[in-house]
Amino acid sequence: CGEFLGEFGDDLAVRAAVSATLGALLAMQARFDEARAAYDESVALHERLGLKVRRLAFALSGSEIALLAGDPDAAERELRFAYEGLEEIGESGVRAVVSAALADVLLVEGRDEEALAFARTAAGLAEPEDLAAQAMHRATRARVLVHTGDPAAAEDPALEAVELAEPTDFLALQAAAVLALADVREAQGREDEAAALLRRALELYERKGNLVAAGRLAETLAGPAPAA
Repeated sequence: CGEFLGEFGDDLAVRAAVSATLGALLAMQARFDEARAAYDESVALHERLGLKVRRLAFALSGSEIALLAGDPDAAERELRFAYEGLEEIGESGVRAVVSAALADVLLVEGRDEEALAFARTAAGLAEPEDLAAQAMHRATRARVLVHTGDPAAAEDPALEAVELAEPTDFLALQAAAVLALADVREAQGREDEAAALLRRALELYERKGNLVAAGRLAETLAGPAPAA
């Protein structure tokens, strides 16, 4: 991203796109002030240039920054803004991914029924070749089913999510799918398998350089601190 900005930074459309991606990468390193500044620049440039669809699509970066910073409410606002804008213009491809991401945020907030509704929306919108949306909506649906007490029904979508994500080079997608399957295995009482899957997700986050997600997962694997 730095090389792109150095070489093509005078092209405002390029700068707008790269700044959004850079913001998400900075957030992975817990550099949240810089991440927000980069994303705010992206938003301002997209709006100035009238690039509405790209502004809405890059809301995914804004939501990722908010989630990594521990602010799911802000992530939800960004994704709802994107979803409503894309729906208004009849766009479906990006909206499938936004729907899946919104479902995941709602799940984090404990709003299982809303999460399931958006996961179903993503399933209805996603093109067969859109591996990100296909894997994401399955992973979220599996986690919702676990949370609502039906781990048996969650197994197939979780396994399908892992199968879809595995051949890609999308490490964050692979981690999300593996974590969904870990939830299923834990709910089934298969703790050793769940722990192995958590370690696999940790390795994926470390390979990506997502220090925030890796740190949180390492704490989960370490378990609660001993009482003083």
